Amino acid sequence: MGRRFHVEFFTLISLSLCIFQSGVAWQYPEYHDIVVNNVVVKNELSNCQRCYEAIKPILDRYKRPITVLDLGAGQGYFTFRIAHDYNSTCVMTEDNNGPLPQADHLLKLCHANAQLQNIVLLNKRMSLQELEKLADCEHFDVILAFDYIDHNAYGWKQRANAILRMGDTIFIQAPWSEVSSENKTKRAVIEYMAEQSGKLILQTPCVYDPKIQEQLFWFERNKSGLRCKCFGWESKDSYMDVFRINSSYAILCNTLDSF
Repeated sequence: MGRRFHVEFFTLISLSLCIFQSGVAWQYPEYHDIVVNNVVVKNELSNCQRCYEAIKPILDRYKRPITVLDLGAGQGYFTFRIAHDYNSTCVMTEDNNGPLPQADHLLKLCHANAQLQNIVLLNKRMSLQELEKLADCEHFDVILAFDYIDHNAYGWKQRANAILRMGDTIFIQAPWSEVSSENKTKRAVIEYMAEQSGKLILQTPCVYDPKIQEQLFWFERNKSGLRCKCFGWESKDSYMDVFRINSSYAILCNTLDSF
């Protein structure tokens, strides 16, 4: 018992020193649990664990390396967990355009997760046009968009459509409220998710307002090709028959025919 206590005590001390040396300052408000080398070192009032348990059985279906895109990754909880648990390459997007430098904070967390060599952080707020271009020229096996679609923003439906064109397994979390007048757009988002064949796999109360329910949808798509060959490609022609994708839970085959 004493030996076990000492091992756990020194493990905790080492982990704390790792966080301190990596320059991870907790002055920013977090809405995700903080994960360092697959250990939750700071619990927030969040539903991160429940959400991860909801998507994990679906991720377990993959029997091959996977690519993951985490849009608006926050504190990176889901990317860090997936990068540890799966043979994967994970890309996160976050930015410093808001009141707090979230991308800088997430970069420090990336350094703290020193065991992971399969994560990429993109300091970028994606415009609608950039999301659509990314959907035209890239394929991801898994896309995470948790609280990413702003129901008050212009073009939220077009943003959702772009996200749904990016790959095969898409998770979108959106808010829902029973309060009628001021939340019509929230209900519109939820209704649109259902119209797009979204499967509701989890419903949890919002940590900031328990009257609001956050609903997690899972979409299955079969992206069979790319519309252009790179992000900067300006051609309006369709190349769906040229850049073909054959993707399943077991195999991924990309073919580029000459033209």
